[in-house]
Amino acid sequence: MTLEDILSKVGEFEDAVLSFVDEDGYPFSLPAEFSVTASGKIHLTRPEALKQSLAGRRVNVIFNSITPLPGGGYTDRRYIVLWGEVAEEGDSLLFSPDRHYGWNECEVPFPQYCESSVPQARRYMKRLREEENKQVEPHLPAPWLILRATRLPFLVATWIPVLLGTAFAAFNGFFDLSLFILTVLGASLAHLGVNTANDFFDHRHGADMINVTPTPYSGGSRVIQYGLVSPNQMLGTSVTSVALAAMIGLYLAFTRGFAEILLLIAVGTFLIFFYTASPIRLVYHGLGELAVAFAFGPLIVMGTYFVQAQAFSLQAVLASLPVGILVAMILYVNEIPDIRWDREAGKKTLPVLLDKENILKGHTWSLAVTYGVVLLGVASGMMPPITMLMLAAVPYAVKVHRSVEETFGDPYAMMPTMASNIRLMILTGILLTTAYVLATLFPL
Repeated sequence: MTLEDILSKVGEFEDAVLSFVDEDGYPFSLPAEFSVTASGKIHLTRPEALKQSLAGRRVNVIFNSITPLPGGGYTDRRYIVLWGEVAEEGDSLLFSPDRHYGWNECEVPFPQYCESSVPQARRYMKRLREEENKQVEPHLPAPWLILRATRLPFLVATWIPVLLGTAFAAFNGFFDLSLFILTVLGASLAHLGVNTANDFFDHRHGADMINVTPTPYSGGSRVIQYGLVSPNQMLGTSVTSVALAAMIGLYLAFTRGFAEILLLIAVGTFLIFFYTASPIRLVYHGLGELAVAFAFGPLIVMGTYFVQAQAFSLQAVLASLPVGILVAMILYVNEIPDIRWDREAGKKTLPVLLDKENILKGHTWSLAVTYGVVLLGVASGMMPPITMLMLAAVPYAVKVHRSVEETFGDPYAMMPTMASNIRLMILTGILLTTAYVLATLFPL
């Protein structure tokens, strides 16, 4: 915003505070009445408490407004800070601003304001390191840093399809607890590799850096942007996680089926890195949602089933589709608040490529297919009738879709929507998994 724009807003304030450092080096702040001149200068009535001359001095003038709320807290927070020199005209001061900054909560929400200040904070930390000649870094306690950097809560998107694949295998007469534990561990490590790799490559491509409206569900973990973890540390974490997952995968390959599991490992590794890595960058070419649907649906469910049964199954693929689609819908909905920033970064997610009407239609049809699969599966005999238990989640799915429509585009208003969307995937996955467990325990 230009200085002219700022000066046009000064008249919206009732109070001004004149601040300066006196001749003895002490800071002073005094209230002052003001008016803006036609030439763009600010006329200040000389405060009675001001006993010294400020002619030619550099001063600071602050305009501030805040509205207290009856129940506590504040709203309508806004301020303008101006710097410049003062000339004296009798009992008046003529202030010529040449530097400015400010904030209006009605225009920029507080979380966005904080995020926009991150580059300035990093410059300050750098200057502090140079002045103090020692390492001064922002930090979090290790448990919180690990939780944030890896986005551990999102592992539920892996655990649900693993549970479903295991339940489907048990339904077909195959279950080994040790193989289940290895599968959960290997898939979880692979997912951590995905999360950290995405952060590294999105930072490298500039997608996260320009995003000033992140939420706990969108915009990445932010640990690189906040200086909590270096890009190389994030990449190292990803490589280590994927390597450990691959070791578990190789053990399973040698004991359960070498060629088949090796193929699953290769496909999974490809999707982990080339989801955001050059030169393929699937998510930058409108293929990210499809890749996620495949990875968290058929790939994990089929892989889990194969580890238990040492065979592939078309029925397992069909059973995997609802969970795969809903995990992709987590990504799809979480991308909506990032549309502006992804577009600027050249990241062609489906919400970037579509308009609002078609984004909502895409969500509607995805939910329809999700719950239509079980009807198709039961009607064709490929899924037991009890799997229709999954349809108990339909009313909640309708509620989530309405929430997406009502909060569309507002990053902070969408936060409860994004949380509900994750719960929808969990609820549906648990219902479908429970159905297969019940069908195993109580066969018809």
